Amino acid sequence: MNLRGKLFLLVFLLTLALGGVWPRTLPAITPATAKLAVEGIEFVYQDKLELALETFRKMYDTEPTTFIGDFYQCFTYELYMDEYKSTAYDSIFTYLSDRGIAVGETLLKQSPTGENYLYLGGVYGVRGSRKGQFGDWWGAFKDGKKAYSLLKDCVNVDPNQQDAWYGIGLYHFWKSHKLRYLSWMPFISDQREEGRNQLRQAMENAAFAREASRNALFRIHMEEKEYKAVLPLAREFGEKYPGDVFHRWYLGFALAYLNRWDDAIVCFKENLQLLQDREHGLEAEVICWYWIARCQYEMHGASQESLDWLHKITVNAPLVDTRLFYYEEYLEKTEELKETITKELE
Repeated sequence: MNLRGKLFLLVFLLTLALGGVWPRTLPAITPATAKLAVEGIEFVYQDKLELALETFRKMYDTEPTTFIGDFYQCFTYELYMDEYKSTAYDSIFTYLSDRGIAVGETLLKQSPTGENYLYLGGVYGVRGSRKGQFGDWWGAFKDGKKAYSLLKDCVNVDPNQQDAWYGIGLYHFWKSHKLRYLSWMPFISDQREEGRNQLRQAMENAAFAREASRNALFRIHMEEKEYKAVLPLAREFGEKYPGDVFHRWYLGFALAYLNRWDDAIVCFKENLQLLQDREHGLEAEVICWYWIARCQYEMHGASQESLDWLHKITVNAPLVDTRLFYYEEYLEKTEELKETITKELE
């Protein structure tokens, strides 16, 4: 599987990240908790990690259990580590996700409400996504399947829980996408368009998952090689959250695949600048260095400048955490491109 395919496979693992705008229909949580969710999610997309976590921890005072507060913190940690290619918070993430699932399973047995199905599905979803980022495919599959089942039960119990369609839509699209070569078999249907429509439904009607649904759609456009469709979605998100790094990854990839090398270089250099002021993994810089070098090579041919960018990866290679599954391939592609450029410069 190529690098881009692996990168977007994560979406299939059903991360139930929730986006922040004032909701049209609030889930059945207390008004105080709903207010904290809206405020905290806004901090998340503004890349204000500590303010987001501080806000979500206040949910322990507004809800009788740790369940919902644990979910929102897990969502925050997982999204931040994915955005900044970090492993800094994995210990607390694992603790909170395991505790959230244990409490949620108990609470669901006592009270099978749409709210409990929704948030328990959310915790399973973010835990599965994180497992996938470390190559634990079996664990990721089990958590993703469990999340989907819970979200289906959620909308059956309470159709007003519109956020559930975000996770359901992701599952339908990515399952069909990965099995598309078997769609000729009678028991495998193509649900990609159904999944897209469910994501659009969530983007319009969800209480908290609107921005997440928008992001999911431009990721889907990337995987379907609809690169031009990525640009307005990513830029719209960037206009709302100008300091966001996450959307710039996909904007940069789309620009590169459209052969807009100059614009892609600008995008990745902007991310490099933003990373300097924020806690991040070395792996985030590796992405920028590789794509800047590749775009320069594609645009101008072999040059010492491209080699210099690739050299940054080579000298830092021993420090790259290849447990994050796609970075081993980045290192391999770096050496391949270095070899090609070196030969052309001889």
